Amino acid sequence: MPECPFILEFRGKMGTNLDICRITTIINVFFNLTDHTDSNRQSPPEYVQPDIYINNSNTIQRLSTSGRFVGGAWKASVRGVHQETHEMMAQNTAQKTNGMRRYETEKKAIGKNVFICPPMPVTIVGTCLNNRPPNFLTVGWVTRANVNPPMIAIGINKSNASADGITMHKTFSVNFPGTDLIEETDYCGLVSGKYKDKSRLFDIFYGELKNAPMIQNCPITLECQLTETIDLPTNYLFIGEIKGAYANENCFTGGKPDVTEINPLLLSMPDNSYWQVGEFLGRACKIGRSLKA
Repeated sequence: MPECPFILEFRGKMGTNLDICRITTIINVFFNLTDHTDSNRQSPPEYVQPDIYINNSNTIQRLSTSGRFVGGAWKASVRGVHQETHEMMAQNTAQKTNGMRRYETEKKAIGKNVFICPPMPVTIVGTCLNNRPPNFLTVGWVTRANVNPPMIAIGINKSNASADGITMHKTFSVNFPGTDLIEETDYCGLVSGKYKDKSRLFDIFYGELKNAPMIQNCPITLECQLTETIDLPTNYLFIGEIKGAYANENCFTGGKPDVTEINPLLLSMPDNSYWQVGEFLGRACKIGRSLKA
């Protein structure tokens, strides 16, 4: 699809069915994590203006137009973060022919170990460790994996203490912080629960599962029972059934979770930057109907 700035080839108690947690790109895939300390890595070009799909409310919102840069990942817990200027790498020109757009931007191969350039949700995964306080880890690789029963999948490096905790207790929580928790969220990805007590940063509560600590400070929280573990080369992909979902009362509009009230923290890679949601663009599963004729 030449219209898309990046192309990948693949070969072969408010209820538990909650999808507001999915602040996702139109295509959502897990990628291998490279060393985020590599200063030679290229930042994504400004001309890539991703739209993000928000489930539950079935809306599409644009990040780049009014979405705001709020900090550098793995840096935000240090004061004085500034946004680097990205050079524009190409110009898109589009012409409409018979109602369809024609794009003239040339494609180039960028290697296999890439990340989705648009933002992904930033979450804090809660686990219990033996003889340690509850542990919390910043996780960006998260997605809904099944409708009924509702399931969620998270990708965690094997070396993390949280991976041991999930394997041991078969439970975990997924907490969705707002932008007001940017420093605490970033900090949870900088230090290990093997050596630091990160539970002191938050007010903690429990639901049905007693080994799935959840964060009261986060507007959306999920408690999950582990159902399957997929052993990948560097990471575990943990799949859990959502046993409970909780949200702040002020995050609802018209009885539905409101993404603007939740104000979730988003992450883009490989530039390792935090963002927030921008303008409303249209209703998902409706706006494309005009092309079905």
